[in-house]
Amino acid sequence: MKWAKRTNGRIEVDDRLQLVDPKGKGRIFALGDCAHVSGSIYPAIAQVAEQQGTYLAKALNTKGIPDKDIINSQESFHFASKGMLAYLGNYSGVASLVSQDKAGKDMKMKGHIAWLLWRGAYLSKLGTWRNRLQVPVDWAKTLLFGRDPSRF
Repeated sequence: MKWAKRTNGRIEVDDRLQLVDPKGKGRIFALGDCAHVSGSIYPAIAQVAEQQGTYLAKALNTKGIPDKDIINSQESFHFASKGMLAYLGNYSGVASLVSQDKAGKDMKMKGHIAWLLWRGAYLSKLGTWRNRLQVPVDWAKTLLFGRDPSRF
């Protein structure tokens, strides 16, 4: 199928994540790194894809399989950054957190505290309790024995 694409290869979608179809038929959606929302520039990060997935799931669950009228009446997608976290190595990191309160200030931190925050955010995003328990055990093994256990 031929869909409108940007020069970077992303599929062109409207502000409701529906493919821009010149023939006006079909209810096909695209989101995440493969989609470019017309009139917006979003970074290619998981945060955008997660919010787009939540937006689309709510739209489909509350309104059923949408027809053209429902899609046109649906509120358009808007990305709201929650901030950025990065691990720098040597138990250090950087964090820039966006305040959810309009009067609040953004919070920036670095060093060991930012690394711990990054670890906590990582754990909170794991899907199963098995992984939530296994990952800290793996982190502890790495801390005690290093990354290469074959040295022993």
